[in-house]
Amino acid sequence: MAFNYEQLSPRDFARLTHHLHHMDGSNSAANRKHYEGAHVYNCKAARFTKSFKALQHRYRCPKGFPTWEEIASTIAFFEDTKDIAVENASNIDIAVAFLSGVAVRDRSPLRFLSKNMAEAFLRTKDRALEKPEIPFDHFMITVPDGVLVDDWGSSIVVIIVTTTEHFSDVYMSRLGSDNGITFELPEPGLRLVGLSRAGTAMVGAVTWAGCGAETPLDLDAGDGMGEFNDEDVKDVCRAMQRIAVHSMLIMSAKPELVTEEPPPRPTNPGRGFGGMAREALQPSDNVVWIGKDYVPATASKRRAGDAAGTPKAAHWRSGHWHTVRHGERRKQRRLEWFEPVYVNA
Repeated sequence: MAFNYEQLSPRDFARLTHHLHHMDGSNSAANRKHYEGAHVYNCKAARFTKSFKALQHRYRCPKGFPTWEEIASTIAFFEDTKDIAVENASNIDIAVAFLSGVAVRDRSPLRFLSKNMAEAFLRTKDRALEKPEIPFDHFMITVPDGVLVDDWGSSIVVIIVTTTEHFSDVYMSRLGSDNGITFELPEPGLRLVGLSRAGTAMVGAVTWAGCGAETPLDLDAGDGMGEFNDEDVKDVCRAMQRIAVHSMLIMSAKPELVTEEPPPRPTNPGRGFGGMAREALQPSDNVVWIGKDYVPATASKRRAGDAAGTPKAAHWRSGHWHTVRHGERRKQRRLEWFEPVYVNA
């Protein structure tokens, strides 16, 4: 049985993409609950697609994270919208479908970002960078429920990340040159999409040289939606960008923070996400963490010239990346992460 997306009306299809709640102004909690319920139904339908079957036995997620069934069926749903997205010539919808396709066809590895590490990344400043060593051309990131949410407050269950080169060279060429659709960026960087529990998708992009830009790249301009006039959307895209960029840099520069372990035992042998029956098969891939045991740094700082040593109010000192010279005559260079510090904890 295959789910026929062509049976959806244009409005029904649109409400499953990332921008309908901005089109109709409905971003209430009631609407979020409605769309989350509708997305459960769509994910059930997506279980019958080839994309889901290619993904379904890869992972089992640790407690506190979205389930792998939820992640895989959400990816499969959006990957199977490619044809209608191309037909509608929507840059945003095409980007969502093709990024989801990267995860399916290229078997993008999934990385589990701990809560402490995700929060540290969000407290680490962006800065312009030279193109770093790239450990993966594409990968996925998931964070514990509630750590990263869209502008509706609905949890983002997975971020799919690719390098610009991989996305453009491998996938956009498949559209052909006749339709005039392209996603070329002026410089090397990353393309990413965050898929939420409400069935929405937030698309972002960043160049390495533009990591420190105040405003994320506006990929929606071609659709005439003007979404980046919405500060909430900017904040979500900026948060996804930080998590994607800092995850890539940590995997490259501090591999000691990346650890691997066997998949957890199933906690519920009955039914999974949206009533889906859990399979007894052992997942094919191990759980790979970024910062599983990471603990934020703390420091004590006193007021200058205060004889009594009265401490200043507790606050976070932002983290940052810095290029460090080392080796003979300091000719070698490496990126070093100076993590955020909680002062006067």
